[in-house]
Amino acid sequence: MGTNMIYVDTNYWIYWFDKRLPEHRDVLKTMRKATREGIIRTI
Repeated sequence: MGTNMIYVDTNYWIYWFDKRLPEHRDVLKTMRKATREGIIRTI
C-alpha cells in the first residue's frame, strides 16, 4: 500500500497568505488546523 496524498486547492493558499482578501477569515481556521495536525508539513 502507498501513502495518501491530500490536495490543498490553490485558492486556499492564496486566501490564507493574503490577509487583505475577504476569504482569508474563512480559511484561516482550517489551514491552521491542517498545519497543526501534520496534514500540511511544509509551506
